[in-house]
Amino acid sequence: MATAVGVISIIVGIFGSGITLASIAQTEQAQASEEASKTNLRVAVGLDGNGLSNAGGKLDARIFNEFGQSLGAPSVDNECTNGDAACDITIEHDDDHKGQQGTYGLFTGNNDAMCIAYTTITWPDGNKWGWTGDWASTSGDKCNMGQTWYYSNIILQNGTSPYKPSCIWLDANGDQPATAFQVHFPDFYDPNGSLDDERVDSPEDLCGNPSYYVSKGEDPNGITFYDPPRASSYSNQEQESQRRLAKRGKKMKSVKSLQDPSNWKKSGPKVQDPRQRGKFGQQSAPVERRSVNGTEQEEAESVIVDQVKNKMLTPQKEARLVCSSDPGHSAETLCKHPYSYGPNFASEHEKKFCDMHSKKLYGFCKGSSDVDCYEPRTKKVRKAEGRLVRREGPEYTKVIEWQ
Repeated sequence: MATAVGVISIIVGIFGSGITLASIAQTEQAQASEEASKTNLRVAVGLDGNGLSNAGGKLDARIFNEFGQSLGAPSVDNECTNGDAACDITIEHDDDHKGQQGTYGLFTGNNDAMCIAYTTITWPDGNKWGWTGDWASTSGDKCNMGQTWYYSNIILQNGTSPYKPSCIWLDANGDQPATAFQVHFPDFYDPNGSLDDERVDSPEDLCGNPSYYVSKGEDPNGITFYDPPRASSYSNQEQESQRRLAKRGKKMKSVKSLQDPSNWKKSGPKVQDPRQRGKFGQQSAPVERRSVNGTEQEEAESVIVDQVKNKMLTPQKEARLVCSSDPGHSAETLCKHPYSYGPNFASEHEKKFCDMHSKKLYGFCKGSSDVDCYEPRTKKVRKAEGRLVRREGPEYTKVIEWQ
């Protein structure tokens, strides 16, 4: 771990797991980031060397400070290829923002769908922060923003145990519903590896707001940020933020104000197309209050859910099968989640198989006479046809084995 003062070593997942950041951040990044003009990002795409095709692609990245100001030109079309454990991105700060801390990150997919398992950021002062794709796979209402997810085979360090995060799918041409996501990195740090009650009432309070938000539709260009920055027990910038806000006659907001849109503002270029006005992260204006029970919002959410379901039922262009022995990879969880997406999946630990096209769960066949079950030897589903038994399933072009 780098020795810079304040370097952070643990990030927290939706399930309360503390991930040691040293296991996913480059040592070289802290050294390179001592130059005040650079911020370094690392993005893990999809899966490791024994991974998925169609899990990698081109990624755009942008960073912003606590006041929603872009720190430099976006880094676009970064090649994060299939089979690479991670890709590294450097963003050069412009002259007005040298040495500043990019507390917000915005990540946008292009026409090749990609699945992101984690991202880390190293600031010019050497501080490291991170976020994992598990936040995309939670079943909570606030965190279900229409994004799709799948398991990954990337190994991180969770205390003394190995851990494999899920990944979030991004795409710009409609193959996946999510185009981009933004993260307020400091919100996902806790020295104990969990979120305590002094910060949020529950982990889901960090979803659907500037802490973590998923965009659908066109490239958002900008972010939505907390205005004023919310008070915290973890930010190195709190004193500076308090000083700057005092000059404007404002005080930092309470940590309990996360879900109040009146405390959010949007940054980025002004939107000329009236169809884009009011979109998350698009226009430099306060976000209007929304009624969580409003008919208009419910109808909009219903449309999103229908679109996601249609994506789930679309057959894969390539017939692939993932067979995993990892106890953390549940075929049942994958099958039951409305927004999971990816190849058919067999869990050796659970002895269960998920047909991802139909979202139907099968147990492993135990005997030669069993039907409506998955046969590991042939990798087919065994069905009864009168007195006969037939086997159904695609001819897989690739079988991926995870241990």
